[in-house]
Amino acid sequence: RLYHILDMSAYRQLKEIVASCFGYKVEKEGKAINTTVLINDLIVDLCNRSSPEEGLCFSDQNFKFITELKKFNFANIYTHWRLQEFQNYAFNVIRTIYKTLMRAYPYVAKQKISFALKQFTRLGSTFEEWLTKYTDYDLDKKMSLHFNGIKSVFDITDEESYRKCVIEFISGMTDHFAIACYEEIISF
Repeated sequence: RLYHILDMSAYRQLKEIVASCFGYKVEKEGKAINTTVLINDLIVDLCNRSSPEEGLCFSDQNFKFITELKKFNFANIYTHWRLQEFQNYAFNVIRTIYKTLMRAYPYVAKQKISFALKQFTRLGSTFEEWLTKYTDYDLDKKMSLHFNGIKSVFDITDEESYRKCVIEFISGMTDHFAIACYEEIISF
């Protein structure tokens, strides 16, 4: 089941959507209905129905299916309490990392980010390495201001530019790494 979000009633409702849109019963006709099949069928339909003159188009049958599936998703998945809780958690993870990196701003111009983030070795070392690649942060005073031919993207002496730098750094994090950094920050 979809991360234990959908119950049997919701599965029956999904089968009814498929049956009403495509005109068959899944079990009786033996056609596999899964994400791979649905995406494949939608892509093929989109390619067959679209043209430069008409734009991107689906058949009426597939358009009805997408519309019904979207209604189902909003009613049964997107607003599910567990996903709402995860959304709150994800927001807190990102906000905590952002605030931590912003608190370190006074140390950046002095090339002391490692001092500011010494309690958070994983986050601090990764962020410092990132700064040396994309800003004029010069850890050893010997490194070129350009890393592999990339010019400095952010001016760390400007707080607004640094803010954008932090946002860009966080946006490149994987979920796993962000959660590990968050746990590093909140652990004592």
